[in-house]
Amino acid sequence: MDSATRIASIRLSAEHLPKGIKRFINFLPSSIYDPAHSLRTTFQAVEQYDVDPSDLVFEVVETEKIEEVEHLKTIFQTYKQGGMKVALDDVGAGYASQEMLIQLKPDYAKIDRSAISFCDQDAKKQKNLFDLVDLAREEGITLLAEGDRATRKGGFL
Repeated sequence: MDSATRIASIRLSAEHLPKGIKRFINFLPSSIYDPAHSLRTTFQAVEQYDVDPSDLVFEVVETEKIEEVEHLKTIFQTYKQGGMKVALDDVGAGYASQEMLIQLKPDYAKIDRSAISFCDQDAKKQKNLFDLVDLAREEGITLLAEGDRATRKGGFL
């Protein structure tokens, strides 16, 4: 199921987005048992639909605790060897911590909305965000903030 979803995402993005636009595709680490084997169809779809691998960003869904960090590192390395990018979601909340950023070295990290919301009014959140920005800069990670204008109610995202 996870593989079929990845392939459909690649196909649909090829049909509707021009090259040069990043496409974030979620995945569950537990659905990829052997990255070299499990991701073979993903790499074939990239070729079949003529998608630039660097336009694809595979994002870990943070609904499950990352218990096998080494396994996730292998998945990230496999994607990166294929020319793709990887992302860690919900940084600053749940299971995604600064320690995970150091261990996994994703290309992108999405800061959780709870860490951003009303940060202009909370000195502790500001310090945590400054620390996160410094770490991301040191590790070469691009930070993204979760949230959208439609759901913003006062303050920052």
